[in-house]
Amino acid sequence: SAPFYNKSITGAFSQPTDSALDFVKAATKMVSHIYKEGIKYKKCGVILTGLEPKAGHTYDLLTDFEAIEKKEQLMKTLDNVHTKFGKKKLGIS
Repeated sequence: SAPFYNKSITGAFSQPTDSALDFVKAATKMVSHIYKEGIKYKKCGVILTGLEPKAGHTYDLLTDFEAIEKKEQLMKTLDNVHTKFGKKKLGIS
């Protein structure tokens, strides 16, 4: 029988986001910190807490608004592809 392994990790975003790209990047980074080679996994999960809408958030002077706008446009495009062709046609990796 394989050894039992139970580990958790938490993280926080520096500013509010509704971008699936940010969620996937954060989750991938957290999983890479708790992953152990040689362990057979049945289930694995990442919980993101403290989520809030970014509407009404006051950004600081160093915020890269161009990057935020590009990310928002990319997410809108992804949503449009999902609507037109289905959610399994294009994903985030």
